[in-house]
Amino acid sequence: MFRPLLLIGFLGSLSLQMAGHVSVLTWGMESVPPTAERPAFSAEDPEIDRSPIWAQLYRKYLYHFGKEMFLPGIGERASFTLGVVGWSQLSEDLGERLDGRTIAGLPIEIIPLEPGELGDHKSDFTLLFLGGTGSAAERSELAKEMNRWNRKGNREAIVITDGEAVAGYDLMFRRLKTEEGLKLCIEEREDALASKGMTLPKLFIQRRCP
Repeated sequence: MFRPLLLIGFLGSLSLQMAGHVSVLTWGMESVPPTAERPAFSAEDPEIDRSPIWAQLYRKYLYHFGKEMFLPGIGERASFTLGVVGWSQLSEDLGERLDGRTIAGLPIEIIPLEPGELGDHKSDFTLLFLGGTGSAAERSELAKEMNRWNRKGNREAIVITDGEAVAGYDLMFRRLKTEEGLKLCIEEREDALASKGMTLPKLFIQRRCP
């Protein structure tokens, strides 16, 4: 259930200590102004693609998506499990910032994985986030690992990528570089979400990619 007071309190804690690098208007509208010193965004460059600034933006989107999304059967789970593949900085940021927090009354469990470890993971997730999809080589490896993982049982996790399609995905959180700075937008597969009894929350519909 959406709790305005809790959300307001959380938003107050999200002000990034970047000394002017990040302007926070709302949780989903913050941007990082481009500077002469910051290199141009390139989805093929992992040092930029998975930088701490992007990790902070993705962490906020993942947390609020989990809070806003209607998840069938969530009350039957022992924890809200969030698998993060191929992005250690994001895993660490999620673990530090969400320690002690809950979603739908459930403790949040962050499960960091390297791409080659996903296929061996036996359990399902609540959310599964795939990083590094901007690289064709990593995308190919992720597709193979997703296939191995899916063969292990009936999977109900919402699969989110960091910008490019991988077989079996439900949503993409895509990077945008605008005149105002760095942002994220949402692109969903409506049929995939519908097959899991879900629709995109209204708050995220407003953040669909142009």
